[in-house]
Amino acid sequence: MTSYPPIADYALIGDAHSAALVSRDGSIDWCCFHRFDARPVFARLLDRGRGGHFHIAPMEPYTATRRYLPGTNVLETRFTTAAGAVTVVDCFAVADGSGDPAAERPHPHHQLLRFIRGERGTVRIVVDFSPRFDYGRTVPRIEMPEAGVALVYGGADALVYQSAVHVIQEGLADCRSEMAVRAGEETFVAATYAAPHELRAVRLSLDDARAAVD
Repeated sequence: MTSYPPIADYALIGDAHSAALVSRDGSIDWCCFHRFDARPVFARLLDRGRGGHFHIAPMEPYTATRRYLPGTNVLETRFTTAAGAVTVVDCFAVADGSGDPAAERPHPHHQLLRFIRGERGTVRIVVDFSPRFDYGRTVPRIEMPEAGVALVYGGADALVYQSAVHVIQEGLADCRSEMAVRAGEETFVAATYAAPHELRAVRLSLDDARAAVD
């Protein structure tokens, strides 16, 4: 797609500090971590060529339906193709403050989670991770210290990107994954924000991702 989708095609997810807009085709085209008015990590909403995005969708033609899980800000997008169906769950991880009477609101982890679940048949999925900091003005540098983990540096901002599936680095600033998701299979990708001097490559397990969504 080269044209700009209507703003009504976007769903909002957040954690009371961070916010992201998810398009109907599974692309995060706007995301500010740690503050609503912070410099965006993805800003394709404003510049489709240079703004950056985080896209998950089938490789074949599909139809998409979506909803928020009842009583939550957790977004579910169901993609249906001729070969099957897959659900992408999008949310920000939070700690609910249980057991802490001083906690007035969820504590943010500055972590964007994208959970992929096979529902029927087999669906070939592509994940494109293309961060561009500061409204697209800063093209970051990506380092991959281990398989499935990427450290992303750009000016005063940084991210840890991790995937439970094989990640291919494309150039200095982009990552791509392709996978076949079968009915009953689950996997995830995650992006965690930090200042560059605080960046840590902490590996999440599939159980960690499930617990964070829960």
